[in-house]
Amino acid sequence: MFQGGDIIFVIMVYDVGQKRVNKVLKTSRKYLYWVQNSVLEGNINESSFKKLKIELAKIIDK
Repeated sequence: MFQGGDIIFVIMVYDVGQKRVNKVLKTSRKYLYWVQNSVLEGNINESSFKKLKIELAKIIDK
């Protein structure tokens, strides 16, 4: 996906339990722009993408 410092455009759509929605939104907005209810988008580099995935993994109940 990433190649040597590339920045990619991401569209993130999520569906989580009601008690986690605000936490996921708040965390995701540190890296992406909120578009509507459960949709965010924006440009992101590899290190920020990895950080976002780690932070969300701590919130989301798989």
